[in-house]
Amino acid sequence: MDAKTTRNGRGRLRRDLINPRDAYSREGFRLKGSGPWIEAGICPFHDDHKPSFRVNLETGRGRCMSCGWSGDLVAFVMQRHGLNFRQAAEHLGAWEDLSGFSPATVSTATSPRARQGGRP
Repeated sequence: MDAKTTRNGRGRLRRDLINPRDAYSREGFRLKGSGPWIEAGICPFHDDHKPSFRVNLETGRGRCMSCGWSGDLVAFVMQRHGLNFRQAAEHLGAWEDLSGFSPATVSTATSPRARQGGRP
């Protein structure tokens, strides 16, 4: 399992399927600026009147400069929509259902060595 994959139950989050710019735009943010940390707009987690929410388009992290909320896209979606981990990953289009695979098949087929044709 690589650093961009997180397993949870009978599935996993595929971070490589998440595009932070697209995801935050779908959440209604108008992203402004250049560089890794850019202005996204009003923080949805408190009564905000000035744009204080920033996002990092390289990592997907968000941070409110006013209330201090900080987290990745999954945490953002979980809190904003009241979802659990799996529901948030599905909302982002990044949940891979592994319920039809045996544990041995999943770990072998998804290991970096297996993808490169080497031994698992």
